[in-house]
Amino acid sequence: MLFVYVDVNMYAKEVGHEFSYHMGVNERHLTSSSNRKLTPEQFVDQELISAHSRRLQEANTTNSSTISSSGSSEYWNWCDKDNSVGHSVCSPVKSQKSCGSCWSFVAADAIETAVVIAENASAAVSLSPQQFLTCSTLQTTQTFEYCWASDSGVNGASWMLTEIKWESQNDGCNGGMTHGAFMDAAQNGWGLVTELTMPYDDSNSGSSSATNSSASCTVSADQAAASITGWEQIVGGDCTASSNCTLLLRSALEKQPIAVAITSNGGFGEYAGGFYNCPNNGEIASKNDLNHALLLVGYGTDSTVGDYWILKNSYGSSWGDSGFMKLVADSKINCGLNVFPVIPTGAKAGAQASTAVDSGGDKIFVGLSPTGWIGVAAATTIFTLVTTAIGIGVSQRKLKVIRKQNSAMYAAQTPTNAQNGY
Repeated sequence: MLFVYVDVNMYAKEVGHEFSYHMGVNERHLTSSSNRKLTPEQFVDQELISAHSRRLQEANTTNSSTISSSGSSEYWNWCDKDNSVGHSVCSPVKSQKSCGSCWSFVAADAIETAVVIAENASAAVSLSPQQFLTCSTLQTTQTFEYCWASDSGVNGASWMLTEIKWESQNDGCNGGMTHGAFMDAAQNGWGLVTELTMPYDDSNSGSSSATNSSASCTVSADQAAASITGWEQIVGGDCTASSNCTLLLRSALEKQPIAVAITSNGGFGEYAGGFYNCPNNGEIASKNDLNHALLLVGYGTDSTVGDYWILKNSYGSSWGDSGFMKLVADSKINCGLNVFPVIPTGAKAGAQASTAVDSGGDKIFVGLSPTGWIGVAAATTIFTLVTTAIGIGVSQRKLKVIRKQNSAMYAAQTPTNAQNGY
């Protein structure tokens, strides 16, 4: 049943519940065709139970902060000046409108921010989500590692094991995965164009393969605004520094913005500012509940709610806090943030000088390093020169022998009449 945010607020007031975030109507509601499963009363009751559970959890812990003990800054935001470069590396908030293309927007956002950091640029160049929406059709299975998890699951997600194989298919407005977009861009050596060069069109409600155009996927070097060589799961493969995924995620975030996925169930669509708590007290019943991609750009600590994450969404600037969300951090899986933290690698302005062919990370030279291959080439060249010189010497000696043999043969065959003066 579709509920109106006014009804929710009225019922919340009746039962004496105050949301930690604001609710409202935004342009996403005008085009959304999804049906809500909760009535206003059910929604508020769920929030009441979650709030009560959170208070009990806070009362029973000696340290309610999950990330602020790392010793680093208490506030970090890549989309303003509170970061290592001292200015925003983000482009303006975009809107995916009625298309299920969040994955393509996050891919563009993650790459353009990575380019600013890598190139020490003064501002981001807004890349085209449409290029990914049109061109990225990759179907892949990737294994993600979660060194902070266990074979019996984790708090809030019993399905969260130490290793999970994820199958995905980038399918236009029907959905996709950000790491699949990174893989396509890297493997195919795409020069990525600006949003002005290829404007967004949300009318593609079907498979992107139906509109895939090689002309728009492969561009000339002078048209390329950016490019990448690979991708990486930034958190989960190594727990040497810490087994606390939240600490690992925060540390990784201080290097560059991170593409993530969360559950957009509950009151996510109605969020209009303030601090948002993951629905159902952070319990994620199924991995299929992770249904929306965003860009993780920062973190902070509030005296009332504790630690929180800052996320850039693709619902337009009228959604949330000018297009952004403050998500309250938890000791579970942070509404899904811990599951798909990926980044593009090898980001640079313009086209790549050479193309990576691996599915992620740095270029791999089979068997040897680049220096090793140079050594092999040099040794091969020297061997060829020596072999050639030896061959020439042998050939010259053989030629002398043949000449002597020919002279003797000609002398033996001289006609006797010639010797007799004929």
